[in-house]
Amino acid sequence: MRALVFIVFIVVIAGCQGHTTQPAPAPAPVAAPAIDAKPIDAGTKIDAARRTVGKLNPPHDPQKLWPWRVCVDGHALVFENDCGCNDALLCTLDGVGLKNIAYTLATDPNRMPQCTDCFPMVPARCALPPAKGWRTVTINNEPAFELPPDAPDASCWEATR
Repeated sequence: MRALVFIVFIVVIAGCQGHTTQPAPAPAPVAAPAIDAKPIDAGTKIDAARRTVGKLNPPHDPQKLWPWRVCVDGHALVFENDCGCNDALLCTLDGVGLKNIAYTLATDPNRMPQCTDCFPMVPARCALPPAKGWRTVTINNEPAFELPPDAPDASCWEATR
């Protein structure tokens, strides 16, 4: 019996020689996108019948990322920029006050620009909280336009060209 146990022990040891166990690689971290920071590639209600109702204020710094059009789409604002190349916009709702709404607009760092020409960027869609009065919409800490409480879908504010 001892001999049998010894033989099994030797077989197990011999079978394990040269074989090392390595831990399984950890899965790559996946960042959950914020609901309001998701670029939109598909059409929206505003594609059918856009109506310009006002002008966007120009940014103080012309090099700053700035939309050329912002439109109401349901309970959201859609930010558009017409000069990029494989770029996508991302927006974040930073804060809501009685008389203002603050957004940050940025380009998606996961998309690499592929040229230096100007083509429309993928627009961004951010939540538009309900309001009872007029509010100033700020983008990247600069006042962009005045938003009425009852702005209908497809109401757009455009940059002066």
